Amino acid sequence: WSVIIALSIGYAIWADSDGRPDRYIRDRLNRPLLVACVGFSVWLTAAELEPVWTTLAVFLIMLAALLRALAYARRHRAAIQAWSPLGRLLLWGTLGLYTGWSSVAVWLNFTTALVASGAPITTPAAIVGQIAILAGAVGTAVAITWFSGGLLPYVAAVAWALAGVIVSTVQEGYPVLSTAAGLGLAIVLATALLVRRSARQ
Repeated sequence: WSVIIALSIGYAIWADSDGRPDRYIRDRLNRPLLVACVGFSVWLTAAELEPVWTTLAVFLIMLAALLRALAYARRHRAAIQAWSPLGRLLLWGTLGLYTGWSSVAVWLNFTTALVASGAPITTPAAIVGQIAILAGAVGTAVAITWFSGGLLPYVAAVAWALAGVIVSTVQEGYPVLSTAAGLGLAIVLATALLVRRSARQ
């Protein structure tokens, strides 16, 4: 989160200047990004007060806002390409990392809410359920990777999250889950490679 917050602050400072190009585009991007940033603050509070289902709802709203911003940026990528290298790095870095981490966090918070509600975690049925949730996270990542044109910061955030799942499940002694996470990571990376290769042709 520290990298995402740093990028968000950097983009906010960069974008809040009359000397930057495309004020209209920046204003339209700022609205959904503001929703995501406010949602982050709400999530921090909800995680302390009512972490069962509220945090899932917050992340769903954040992800929807980020996808809206990403869709708008993609539609205006030709104009954004004329921005300074720093401006492009801050924008795409913020959108990619924020969306990537949030898209995984939706599924993580769903799992956390289920466990907090009393769902088992070690039975065979529970393992199957966790694989299904992992498949949902990977499916979401693949869809957004395709939607974003293989945006590298997005792929990097998802890869980092899935790598964390692999490490934690290996340490906890769940080889089936670690294998599933490794397969999911390979699928996301392959999708990104395919999308970016197709875009260059």
